[in-house]
Amino acid sequence: MNKDAQPILPFNKDDYLQTLEPDNKESRDSWRELSKNEIMRPVYDMPLDYSRELAYKRLKVISDAKVLSIYDFGTNPGRVFAAHEMSGMIDSS
Repeated sequence: MNKDAQPILPFNKDDYLQTLEPDNKESRDSWRELSKNEIMRPVYDMPLDYSRELAYKRLKVISDAKVLSIYDFGTNPGRVFAAHEMSGMIDSS
């Protein structure tokens, strides 16, 4: 080993998430569970009509899961930002 080389530290998922996602942990965990739903699986090169239908179905799943509420804008705006970040990771469109 090179004398100037740094040792590789073990990866700690909790430390990683604390650094990148320090707020609304419960909400973000709910989004992660939601992302495992079959409907959230990526689909590429689809017709516009199917894209619209899929977007509606995904929004319905998100609504039913209650991971976001219109009231969050007034009570917990950070949850709205977390939802925006997490939904973008699930479906960037």
